[in-house]
Amino acid sequence: QCFADDWKYYSACLYAKNAKPGTGATLELIARGQAGAAYQAGSSLSRTGIPLPQGRSIPLASDLLLLASLNLPSVFRDFSGVFDSNGDATFEVDIPNESALKGVVFYTSFVTLASNGRLLEISNDAQVEIKG
Repeated sequence: QCFADDWKYYSACLYAKNAKPGTGATLELIARGQAGAAYQAGSSLSRTGIPLPQGRSIPLASDLLLLASLNLPSVFRDFSGVFDSNGDATFEVDIPNESALKGVVFYTSFVTLASNGRLLEISNDAQVEIKG
């Protein structure tokens, strides 16, 4: 259980272990969801919200970073998987060693999925700022 900065309640929670990684670093994200459930994470440059049926939304934006996070497993490691028996998962982002990335802010969130692919939970978003 967690609350986001807008005091909205989330049953699936995401925390950035190091929310201010430097360039060339690895960002570790700690997730808590339903034990044994599948998850899919994504990152984007803003959190305008991706609308879903029934008034729900994923707190990310449909942008190029989201596309990359869904399709580049060598950089966005373990962004899809299954929660362990405690309901925990860890995934990582390799931050390239590029000075142009200093100060960039991005957001990461995940969803949990039932075995039939039905959406179960939507996590909060974790904000990350890349430092030098």
